[in-house]
Amino acid sequence: MTTRALRSRPLAGATVSLCALSLAVFSAGCDRATTPPQPIASESESSAATNSNTRSYSVRGQVVLVPVPANPATELQIHHEHIPDFVGWDGKLHINSDGVPGMKSMTMPFPVEDPSVLAGVGPGDRVKFTLNVDTENRRFWVSEMTKLSDDAPLDYTDKAPPVEHGGPDAPAIDGP
Repeated sequence: MTTRALRSRPLAGATVSLCALSLAVFSAGCDRATTPPQPIASESESSAATNSNTRSYSVRGQVVLVPVPANPATELQIHHEHIPDFVGWDGKLHINSDGVPGMKSMTMPFPVEDPSVLAGVGPGDRVKFTLNVDTENRRFWVSEMTKLSDDAPLDYTDKAPPVEHGGPDAPAIDGP
């Protein structure tokens, strides 16, 4: 569709712009692995799951939104703690543009393959969940979830110290 056609169809132009903006925001958040609720460093455990390209992380956070069956546009959203040992799509420890290793605390959507995982969970609940990341197929999902007590402490600070940059063994940094 040409620029002239978009001008003559403002709704189509707005839709294209909104889609592009949504994609840019989602991509920026995921690639930089920034800001959902963070688990305490000792709470984050990674291990090989179903194959050598799948890792599982034990993560803590607070549920922001649960899917509504009558509205397919809704999804599970959790503010999670920092995941200091998070490995990116390239199979290497993720290093943020500010040098912090892992996935920073943030609120983000999480696919759930088995809806029963969400039984009894609602917005505001503090939870511990298993995040699975398959780097080969570039997908992630929540496979288990347990409610924590209402007063369970959550720490959304990025606890890992920044990685020193420079030198031949320094990890690559995403972003400029």
